[in-house]
Amino acid sequence: MPSEATASARRTAGEAVDRYLDHWITSITDITQLAAEIHRDVDTGDLDAARAALPAEYLYPLPRTLKAIVGAT
Repeated sequence: MPSEATASARRTAGEAVDRYLDHWITSITDITQLAAEIHRDVDTGDLDAARAALPAEYLYPLPRTLKAIVGAT
């Protein structure tokens, strides 16, 4: 039989998974075709088309204290 600490950790992990699934994931998009097109562009040397097809990337704003902890600049 698991200890109370183990049981508690499992409950906490289960709650975290539930929150992740229910609140943090807002959508799932199948990008298989896009990835295949980008791969084809790279294989054929059309890097401009490959770059243009990539999704925009955004910097995640981090508080200064967290930047120091994780070594971000």
